[in-house]
Amino acid sequence: MERRSSSSLEWLIVLTLLAAPLAHADESQPEIMRDIGAVLGWRLGPETLEERCRTTDPDGAEVRRKALQQWLTKNAALIRQVDSLVAEVVPILFKGEPGADPVSDVRAKVRTMLLESISPNDDALAMQKLCKSERDAQSSSWNSNGLPFVAESLAALYDWKVNHTPH
Repeated sequence: MERRSSSSLEWLIVLTLLAAPLAHADESQPEIMRDIGAVLGWRLGPETLEERCRTTDPDGAEVRRKALQQWLTKNAALIRQVDSLVAEVVPILFKGEPGADPVSDVRAKVRTMLLESISPNDDALAMQKLCKSERDAQSSSWNSNGLPFVAESLAALYDWKVNHTPH
């Protein structure tokens, strides 16, 4: 039985795309990759959108900045859980070269993919329309609490970590 809601589908797509280009990943772990993408997509999505819209729609920048800050404050505890568990799981999953920072690499890749999904063809008019629509503090971008898919993915990440950490 699929445990993710249809609202998390876009993050699953992002993670599926993320899995292919990352070196050193355990290819038998597509489910955990989807969970990492789901939590990081939720975690980084609002910040990425706000950042991308600053130059596209400067008139709405202050509204989006305040909405993002409220989102960060409202979701601070869940954000800490996401950041902490991703920081524990990713190094186990991606055994890179010494000195490599797989957590930063994964976060950067998710951000890049989010930016590509926000403005897929650098369509300036579509981007302006999107950014103007995000001036509304009631937009789902600023009100997503990640439930239930973030909690489900965090549980799966924790279980995976427990099963893949040497005892």
